[in-house]
Amino acid sequence: MSNPVYTYIQFNGDIDSAKINARLLKFPEYFYKEYWKVLQMKFGIEPLTSIHLNPTLENDLGANGNISSIYIFSSIGLLILLIACIII
Repeated sequence: MSNPVYTYIQFNGDIDSAKINARLLKFPEYFYKEYWKVLQMKFGIEPLTSIHLNPTLENDLGANGNISSIYIFSSIGLLILLIACIII
């Protein structure tokens, strides 16, 4: 049974992600005492900037991007714009 739920939280200022992750690991033990081993839930945080290009989730939402593709297509786009500026 797989039913991933993703929740996004914005923190103010700098946070200690190790402390947050340690507290999140205690969450299911507190609320789902008898079901914890059956549910096999995982809690953790990761920076929003790393979700799309650096996926680390098991049941990710879909196909992820690749930073190499972004660099390649950006370079091609800039080359096309440069050629267009020279011609016009």
